[in-house]
Amino acid sequence: MKKYIALFGLIFVFTAIFFNPAVAQIEFNHLGIGVSYWNRSYGDLDERFFLGNEDMNGDFTKGSLMPTLSVELGIAGGLALDTRLALWLAKFEGEEQVIGGPVLSLKNKQLIVPFSLGLVYNFDDLVDDKLNASIGAGANRYYIKNKVERVASDGDGSIETNTFEGGSFGLHLKGGLEIVLSSTLGLAFEGRYNMGSYNQLYASEVGQAPQDYQVDINGIEVGIYLTYNFSEWY
Repeated sequence: MKKYIALFGLIFVFTAIFFNPAVAQIEFNHLGIGVSYWNRSYGDLDERFFLGNEDMNGDFTKGSLMPTLSVELGIAGGLALDTRLALWLAKFEGEEQVIGGPVLSLKNKQLIVPFSLGLVYNFDDLVDDKLNASIGAGANRYYIKNKVERVASDGDGSIETNTFEGGSFGLHLKGGLEIVLSSTLGLAFEGRYNMGSYNQLYASEVGQAPQDYQVDINGIEVGIYLTYNFSEWY
């Protein structure tokens, strides 16, 4: 997690460098702070599979709010480089009956930190200089942390919390509208579709060799952001 805190700092250093036109020709378009709702969907297995719920029926989705921080750097014309860091938290629960033994209650507190980097094209001044639009696509880097705990009904099978960490890559598509509030402030509405997956080793029975399962990191995301536009500074 420390490396992602450091990443926040690097983003600000990066934008500070490009903020000065004397340093580079790239312009600092805007800084955005907001919140979005990402609803993950699954094509096959989801995290409940690893918590004793191996007989899963029906479609399953998992949603959670995410705080976000974004930076956009203008390259040429309406083309820009878009970066974003977000934080997604969710909890998964399951229950397993041990033959001749206790009932095991399992919980997984999951953290996903998606860092996005992509290209966007901006359509400015669509309606009387009050509405902007954008479309874009790019890559995601997901940091994933699972904290799993198990509590037995008789207390004998309980274990301390285990932490599993890893990462994977994915893609995203995005589109947005921005209402211009003033020469520097805007209110943006954005939709994304995030894509990706990660692998999880799991043994369904004690003594069984773990198998490698794939879990989707897909889903629609919608968000609202307050943007600060630096174009007036140039």
